[in-house]
Amino acid sequence: ADCGDQEQVKIKWRREEEKSGTGHRMVIDVKKRMKSLVWHVKGDYLAAASTDSTSISVQIHRVSKARTHIPFSKSKGYVQRIAFHP
Repeated sequence: ADCGDQEQVKIKWRREEEKSGTGHRMVIDVKKRMKSLVWHVKGDYLAAASTDSTSISVQIHRVSKARTHIPFSKSKGYVQRIAFHP
């Protein structure tokens, strides 16, 4: 995960084959309970917010590169909702 000078975050990405043999399934193991998920309109980014108030409570996942970005270094409380700017 890209998190600057923060502690290393254990977020694991893995690709699984579909049982039907068509396409792929990406699994993002974040070890936290997510309360809010939103896709970017172009479909390559997924934003997630967890139920805790830590610096990793907001995560931006880039699906095409299987990378995660942690945009905030400090928490100022609980995240209620996330959205991409139109």
